[in-house]
Amino acid sequence: MEAQLNPGTPQTAREAAAVYKARFLFYLGFACLPMFWLANFLHYNERPDAPELAKAYARKSLYAFGVALVALVAWWIVFATQWQLMGDIGRELLLTPPV
Repeated sequence: MEAQLNPGTPQTAREAAAVYKARFLFYLGFACLPMFWLANFLHYNERPDAPELAKAYARKSLYAFGVALVALVAWWIVFATQWQLMGDIGRELLLTPPV
């Protein structure tokens, strides 16, 4: 078995493509698209042939998705309970305001 010159870096074109896709999906999640983080984690985490660098991006994507989910749920709870105190702005933010 041949020793890798630089462990952790992709050695084949297939590994390099997997790392590129995992990195692309990780950065795409920062464009307010956290579902890409979840898709990245689900796709690369369980693949035994995925390079370690791609799996590292998958783990980072899971952490980022968790943070985004907590922020979204916290915003939803605050808005759902406090929208009336926001006055006209709170009413304008509602998609279907009550009559």
